[in-house]
Amino acid sequence: MINNFTTLLLGRRNYRQLRTSIYALCVIIPLLILPATGWAHAFTVLLVSSFSGADAVTGTAVRDGFLLASAERDGHADETADGHLGGLDVHLRYFDSASADFVQSLRDRLKQGDIDLLVVRQNQAQSAQISMAVENLNILQVPVLKLPFSGSPQGSLSVAKFVNNFARRFSYPANRFAAQGYQLARRIDAVVRPLESVADKTAMRQQFEAHRVGEFGWSL
Repeated sequence: MINNFTTLLLGRRNYRQLRTSIYALCVIIPLLILPATGWAHAFTVLLVSSFSGADAVTGTAVRDGFLLASAERDGHADETADGHLGGLDVHLRYFDSASADFVQSLRDRLKQGDIDLLVVRQNQAQSAQISMAVENLNILQVPVLKLPFSGSPQGSLSVAKFVNNFARRFSYPANRFAAQGYQLARRIDAVVRPLESVADKTAMRQQFEAHRVGEFGWSL
């Protein structure tokens, strides 16, 4: 009876349009109010390092160390991401720190809105400017910490499995840059996994500040 009365008031065509609109709202509204952890199953990391010129080997080693760590856990067939960290798909993007007007170019890149975490391997002298580039953006810069060994990773028994796995996958010996990339990715994994998301940047920042190098093993 209600449907008949509504049809009489609105007309058959308007009634169908109203019913379609109500149905669409019933589908869309629950999606809008779901917490971010309910649907954010992937995140993107921007790696800033040298990828051109004489220092290109630095960026390559950091990238490969990062990719080794992202391939160690939660992998599956038909992978479309660059591996997994914290149980989520991770996509790795690159920014060449050797580019002209580095900070402004980085700021323009970050404003594209597709980056969740920022890793800056070099340009420590420009750290204040880089922090300004990230300011007011929902992007977290992952702090780079000292490695848990001195010298080359080749001589450290504590990371022997990392050294062997790296050489097996990439066919060249791991150096300190590769170890830094690996450590960065493993720290991201340790922070993201209990949160199950990268949506809460405040919680992530607190976890990174509390997290120390020795809290994860270099061998799985």
